[in-house]
Amino acid sequence: MKNSNNEQQNELIIDGVQHWQCNKCGNYLPATDKFGRVESDAGWLCHDCIKKLTDEDVPLTFEDDKLASFEFGGYTFYPERNFTKKEKADDEYLTRLRIDENLKLNIKFTHKDFYAEAPKPWKDLYRCEETGRLYCPTARFLMIYE
Repeated sequence: MKNSNNEQQNELIIDGVQHWQCNKCGNYLPATDKFGRVESDAGWLCHDCIKKLTDEDVPLTFEDDKLASFEFGGYTFYPERNFTKKEKADDEYLTRLRIDENLKLNIKFTHKDFYAEAPKPWKDLYRCEETGRLYCPTARFLMIYE
């Protein structure tokens, strides 16, 4: 089995069942456990390590994010990411929000309607396919995040 860096993935047979090794913690998990691992830029990681990486504000990208697209107001959006701890702690994210005068939604925006269309787990930021920009749903507006 190969990881994303084209290095050999560590594998082991335990009681006749193939197992793979997490590239971060080194634990072995059954290869049949499709939900126990995620491929990242660092190779295969178990979900416990993914949670730790997310907590440490390391951005991860997943190839199947495009599968999570949804339509809202005539535009296509993809979940992007949550705000980092640093962004939240010093309210940095608030200074980066702007109203997009050029985004012409074909319906009235409400964050409840937006999140009703968005796949779970919800994110703080969504990328618009048509504009290529990041947006943050707020109580009254879908705001650009610059």
